[in-house]
Amino acid sequence: MERKSIIQMIEEIGVPLDEETLKVIRILEQKKMISETKLAEELGFKINSTRKLLYRLNNLNLATYEKKRDEKKKWWYVYFWGLDRERIEGLYFDRKKRDLDKRKLQIIEEEKYKFECKKCDMRFLHEDALEQNFTCPECGEMMTEITDSKIIKRLKQEINALGAEYSAYEERKRLEQEKEIKKRTIEEKKEEEAAERKKKREARKAKKLKPMPKKTIKKSSKKKK
Repeated sequence: MERKSIIQMIEEIGVPLDEETLKVIRILEQKKMISETKLAEELGFKINSTRKLLYRLNNLNLATYEKKRDEKKKWWYVYFWGLDRERIEGLYFDRKKRDLDKRKLQIIEEEKYKFECKKCDMRFLHEDALEQNFTCPECGEMMTEITDSKIIKRLKQEINALGAEYSAYEERKRLEQEKEIKKRTIEEKKEEEAAERKKKREARKAKKLKPMPKKTIKKSSKKKK
């Protein structure tokens, strides 16, 4: 399944984006991190206008930044910006999960209706239809049993699509977590091995530096005549 772009995700989350903000996102989407000065140059905006747009994205929890000391001006900091991709994706799929749960509840509600009057476009629960002797109280026409609800069909299609998208996201996150755990395990093992090697080196060094025991001179037990 094709993954959504960042802009598509943000739009589906329901965040309103003006044209200037979209320009910023399009550039950030192509880069991991970029300095606000470089971004302003690419946009053709003044630095203050660029910062204003970036802080708006930050307030919406869509962008993040980090500051680094300028190599030439040691007293000066340069701010680098990037999209908070993990959070955006999280917000997007939280929305998808809510939509999925909502449609499942809608199906449960829709399946309660067993009869309808096609002329009046009204639906009835089984007990209500029985009470009305299966006759529409509005027009007097006979009710028909609902066997192929278009609403339920549509809901099932939407549930299948949402379910597939959400399942793919969960599987991808699971694999990413397994990869991260494996990476941490390897790093921890390397650290343990390095610590063990260091310990052995220090032990060998200490052994070499250990002072030799002083030799004791045995006194002769014979007495002079």
